[in-house]
Amino acid sequence: MLQILFATSNRDKEKILSHLFEDILGENTFVSRSLRDFPRTVEPEETWSIVDRAEIKCRSYHEQIRDFHGYIVGSDDGIEVCGYEAMTPASHETTDRILDLVYPIGTKITIHRAIALLETDNGKIYTCVTQLPFRFIGNPENIIRTKWVFPLSWVLTPPWSESLYGDLSEQENRTYIFRHSEKQMWNMKHFIEDSISRKNIFP
Repeated sequence: MLQILFATSNRDKEKILSHLFEDILGENTFVSRSLRDFPRTVEPEETWSIVDRAEIKCRSYHEQIRDFHGYIVGSDDGIEVCGYEAMTPASHETTDRILDLVYPIGTKITIHRAIALLETDNGKIYTCVTQLPFRFIGNPENIIRTKWVFPLSWVLTPPWSESLYGDLSEQENRTYIFRHSEKQMWNMKHFIEDSISRKNIFP
């Protein structure tokens, strides 16, 4: 069975990533682990683009956890405020500007997510970027940024819905994310399949 290490200690992010891989590989096809299983690891410095960050996480934890064999998944998010700010790595400053109503209600906001997949046996890596579109509906509840919580869930809504993103059911959320990630994730599945084929030909 495949071994996949999700390079995060955030349970929500781990769940999102795990669901994406279940959607392309099938349920019960891999054993999932996270950084909570490796408490001695040190988080790498976050610099450069979201693609660079996702790949750096994979390579850093590969170096730190030498006894793990399988695939390491790293991810990093960026925020684009359409018409106001080009996509930049997600930051406290951008989140605070959204929550502080710097941008008008109805502004389109896109969450860009880089997902990197590293094969530990040979260090090869495949990276893709997905995009989730949202609409800003204001902040009537005066939501503020807090650690380990995604506050934008309570001020953004998918374009097709009037419901807050945070109010979507787990299945609605899973379906929405996969709909906007499907092509990229199928390419990632092909990377895994090619990796397995190589191992079978050259054990």
